[in-house]
Parts: sequence; C-alpha cells; structure tokens
Amino acid sequence: MMLVVVTVVVVMGTFTLPHTQALDLWLDNNDYIDFAIMKSCLGVDLAMKLEKVTYEMGKSCQENVQNTIESSLQPLERVLPSRKKRAVLKLSEDASLDIIMCNLQGLNLVKSNLKVDYNLVPELIKTTDLQPEMKEDLTEGAEYCREQQEEIQKIFTQSNKVTPISGLLTGTGYVRCLILEALGVCKKHEQKHYASIIL
Repeated sequence: MMLVVVTVVVVMGTFTLPHTQALDLWLDNNDYIDFAIMKSCLGVDLAMKLEKVTYEMGKSCQENVQNTIESSLQPLERVLPSRKKRAVLKLSEDASLDIIMCNLQGLNLVKSNLKVDYNLVPELIKTTDLQPEMKEDLTEGAEYCREQQEEIQKIFTQSNKVTPISGLLTGTGYVRCLILEALGVCKKHEQKHYASIIL
C-alpha cells in the first residue's frame, strides 16, 4: 500500500504526473490498487502529492545513482522487500540496493548516519488535513513501528555495526511496518464509514 509515510515532503501546489518515463508510475496492478486505496482513504490531493514526491525521487535515484554497495549487500537481498512490490518506494524491477538506499535517504526516512528518522512521519501526519481520529490512529501506528525497529537498530548500534546493511534493513522494515499499519487504519475508517451506509 502507500502511506502517509512519505506524506513526507508533501509538495504543495498544482502539478501533473509524467506520462511516459523510464520508471513506470505503476509497475503492475498491485501498484494501482495501492494508489486506489490511498486515494479513497486519504483523499485525492494527498494521494497525488505522495505519488508525485515518491515518483520524482525514484526517477532521480534510478538516473543518477552509482552502484557502490550492491556487492556487499547482495547476500542480504533476500530479506529486503521484493522490487515487484514497491509500495511507497518507486523502484524498477531491477533496482539495485544502492537505489533503494537512495530512495530511503532522499525521502529523509534514513539519515546520513544510516539510522532511521522516526520523527519524520508523525510530524508529517500532523500537517495533513485528515480527520483528528485518523491522524491519531496513524500516529499510533507509526509509534508501534518505531518501537519495533528501534529494537533492531539497538542491536546494530550495540555491536558497532551501523552500516549500509543495517540502514537498509531497518529502513525497509520501518516502511513495511508503516504500510501495514496504515492499511489497517484505512480499513478501520473506511469500514466504519461505509458500514453506516450499507448496513
């Protein structure tokens, strides 16, 4: 799914999404379904801002990144998210691990010290025009994800192994958790809304 994870650097103003680029806007039907859920749950404006920010970052990373850490990370590739399920990050099917890191850092989810910025998402949720109850639920979900990933990050820190590998694992783990939590929040609020109409 999507997520206010990168409600991120939400750019204000009007815009149009590119029509033909090397990086597809939606890689497959699942990507489109993700966007449709996001649009229904968060509203068209916020969904479009999120798509634009992540698309532009994905395109920039794909065109400009030099592969420098791919070889050292290759053994851990199996535990990273499938490139076919891009969710928030806009990646081509053959995106290198360097490109994944470029996206995480470009969206300010992973800092230059390779640690996740857990304050970004809650702060960005506050800036949205979402209903207070949904903001509260999304913030609680983000806090849960923070707690989960901080435990993992603590292991890397204690063993002095804060490396590109740890940054990728905690960064992608955090994003994956945010997506699942946001999906649960959207389901809860949409179900409440439509149940009152249908039932």
